[in-house]
Amino acid sequence: MVAEIQNIGFSDRPLRVSLLQGAAVVQQKTINVKRNDLAEVEFLSTAKVKGTQRYTVVVQTVEGEVTTLNNSRDVFVEVVDGREKILMMGYAPHPDFKAFKQIIEQNNNYSFEAHFLGLGTPKEATYDLIIAHQIPDRAGSGNRLLSQYKAKGIPIWYITGSQSNLNAFNTLNDVAQIGGRLGRTDQVTASFNPQFDKLGLADELMQRLQRLPPLQVPYGNYNLKANSEVVLYQKVGNVPTERPLLAIHSDQGTKAAWLAGEGLWHWRLEEYAQHETQEAVDALVLKVVQFLSAKEDKRKLRVYTSDDEYFDYEKVVFEAEAYNDVYEKIYDIKVNLSITNEQNKTYNYTFAISEGSSKFEVSGLPKGVYRYKATAEVLGKMEQAVGEFSVKALQLEALSTTADHQLLRQVAEQTEGQFYPVDQLARLEEQLLDTQKPDKIHSSEELLEIIHFKWLFFLIVGLASVEWVIRKYKGSY
Repeated sequence: MVAEIQNIGFSDRPLRVSLLQGAAVVQQKTINVKRNDLAEVEFLSTAKVKGTQRYTVVVQTVEGEVTTLNNSRDVFVEVVDGREKILMMGYAPHPDFKAFKQIIEQNNNYSFEAHFLGLGTPKEATYDLIIAHQIPDRAGSGNRLLSQYKAKGIPIWYITGSQSNLNAFNTLNDVAQIGGRLGRTDQVTASFNPQFDKLGLADELMQRLQRLPPLQVPYGNYNLKANSEVVLYQKVGNVPTERPLLAIHSDQGTKAAWLAGEGLWHWRLEEYAQHETQEAVDALVLKVVQFLSAKEDKRKLRVYTSDDEYFDYEKVVFEAEAYNDVYEKIYDIKVNLSITNEQNKTYNYTFAISEGSSKFEVSGLPKGVYRYKATAEVLGKMEQAVGEFSVKALQLEALSTTADHQLLRQVAEQTEGQFYPVDQLARLEEQLLDTQKPDKIHSSEELLEIIHFKWLFFLIVGLASVEWVIRKYKGSY
């Protein structure tokens, strides 16, 4: 992590900066910061356990400081449980390998490995995603290994090209089928499918793909298999076709993708030449990788927070969902929620999942890292969901100890007040003394029961007596 240290008006001198985890000192460094200057300090710490970890960066106190509230800052770091392992395998080296490597390694959550058939074996026993570049190949050397990965349920992204064995490809893949002659290829460009929105790709970026150079694809008839959708269509010259260039498949936990042509590296080079960026191609590849490698949630009870971090003045919002055996939402489920802080103090709550409301809010939690566990009986079986979140303290006044005169002037103008700098304090005192005191109106109210007003009591009794005498005299009741 990198911490920024600012010397606010103090003389040039070395400062000791410490990184703490709890009360333990993880690392200390001494830096030289010039007066009114900013310096960066880099700390490296070993992640021993997964989850959200709280660190504190502390700068030593300097004599003469007005406040030390801005000498420390809490930092929350999320430690993930390993990275997604992606294997790209091919018959022979190809420029596409370098393109995929550069794109995928932009995301720190992915690790990329290239493997060429006949040169040893892959490093790992299993992977989260396989990118099969022109495999199955004509020689059939990669068919067995690819079949083994598919049997394990690992998602596969197929890329066909001039070295692909189309018959083996049609048998092995779940996305599409190609009917064509061996060795015959075609040059096609991309046409974005406007009806497809599963990957959340921006229209502006996808329009760029239509202006990129052609890819080399097998020539023949194309047919999508069940549960497959087209992301990009093929365009021959300026003529759009219904043949897929890029398609994805998803069916009951089985995922796959297929790019019909080789030469993605041409796209990256051309996009950079046109826009000095490779944003469109990289976004497309990363979205497909993310779609394929993402694990489906099969839990019957899902409880999660709306955010991973909150400020201490905010409410922590929990969302809860319950599902039946076919993963349809069900309601009227009672959920027991326990929240535990770093000192092992536990807060217990109970709420219900109803059709009109599946949220539960908790407020008043002090800063720190919290872990929660939710349990509920779903269809006669106890289910549980766990997670964590962090609460940070917001101290705006401590972030900057320098007065913002422009902001003070704006506040004065908006509230019909006046702004006085330090050299005009005498004028402020004079105006306060000369200001006429406002008139004050005092009022008081006193509530008394009617029994305390004797004259009113006797008046009422007298009127009632007169009425009774008149009624008797007239002979009425």
